[in-house]
Amino acid sequence: MKLFVNEYEEKLNLLCEKCKEMKQIYNKVLVSFGEPQSSDSEELFGAISTFMGQFEKALKETQGNKHNKSIKGLKEAIEQRKKSTEDTISVASKGSSTAADQDNVDAGKPNRTMQSSEESINVGLETKQSIKAGPSPVIHKKLSTKPPPKPTAKTGPKPTKQGFLEKLSGGKHQSKKWDNRYFELTDTGHLYYYKKADGGKPINSIYLKGCPVNIDPNDASVLIVKTEDRDWNLKAVNFEEACAWRDALLFYSEKN
Repeated sequence: MKLFVNEYEEKLNLLCEKCKEMKQIYNKVLVSFGEPQSSDSEELFGAISTFMGQFEKALKETQGNKHNKSIKGLKEAIEQRKKSTEDTISVASKGSSTAADQDNVDAGKPNRTMQSSEESINVGLETKQSIKAGPSPVIHKKLSTKPPPKPTAKTGPKPTKQGFLEKLSGGKHQSKKWDNRYFELTDTGHLYYYKKADGGKPINSIYLKGCPVNIDPNDASVLIVKTEDRDWNLKAVNFEEACAWRDALLFYSEKN
């Protein structure tokens, strides 16, 4: 029994040391990010996780665009090289054909007396054939039926919006509650939110590209923004204000 008590006491002491170590590491994280000691750990690490997810998504999109551009450039270079080779072969073939025809004419050229007689006979035959054949047919060129290019659509200014909304917070270890936060939609497609309206450092942000934005069917004043990491529930003062926020957010959500 005494051996069990000693072993259990040793494990408790080790666990206590680990807890102290974790608390020291968390305090260092708060200092590194300039956050007060009373900051909510779930909210802080949730913001970091969201940022890393959005950063990884943007990085993949950038790398994909660069890869597609390099493939397109390589394909165009191959097509240009192939076209140049075909043009060179065509010119060389025409030159050799012309030289061969000229050699055949020179080899079979008759004397001037015979040539004059043959020319007179040929002229007479051509005249008779042209009279019998009648006028040469008229060749009509085919008109182009290609439709005119469509005019490019003019894009208006990118929408921005600021104001207070209530954000539903809480998770597995905390009860859910509505927190009043100041939100700011920028023309970069990011939705930032702060604790106060006087600015300062944002608590977190939502990158809206490709994120569905809908009105909650159970509450017409609540917006639901779906990201890869979570669903954001944002509550406006009424249905009209919620629709105004939804329309502004959809401009960036549905943008390609």
